[in-house]
Amino acid sequence: MPEGTEVELLIQSPQVVSPPVSDLEAKQRFLKSLVERMQQNPIPLNAPRFTRETLYERR
Repeated sequence: MPEGTEVELLIQSPQVVSPPVSDLEAKQRFLKSLVERMQQNPIPLNAPRFTRETLYERR
């Protein structure tokens, strides 16, 4: 699209929505598990950094 082209965006919510976690202990377990998984799989320091332009070109 040319620069300055007007577009209309329609944002729709997903069909399936997970219920909020109301049990505090379950939420804490989930968050602890999430952090542990993130720590076990860090992003490498030499991982490529994506710019807006490179992400656009990947489509």
